[in-house]
Amino acid sequence: MLSSAPLEIVSEASRRLPPEIKSQHPEIDWAAVAAAGNVYRHEYDAVDEKLIWHTVRHDLSALRAVAAPSWNICAPRRDRESDPSLPASAIR
Repeated sequence: MLSSAPLEIVSEASRRLPPEIKSQHPEIDWAAVAAAGNVYRHEYDAVDEKLIWHTVRHDLSALRAVAAPSWNICAPRRDRESDPSLPASAIR
């Protein structure tokens, strides 16, 4: 069974991004990213595994491309080294 919890976190984080960052990446539908969190949190009975899997497979790559350059800035070195989910390029 898939969990939408990680997508809820992504959605919430997107709400906290400064407008300057969002305006630099018009290819991302920021309103949809934020709205998806509301669906995951409040309309969870309408969310099925196919929707979650589609989001993971098709929609997260654009967000990852935007976020990847900031990983070195945002994550303390010890966290980057101990977190296997971060790409090797994030560890220097």
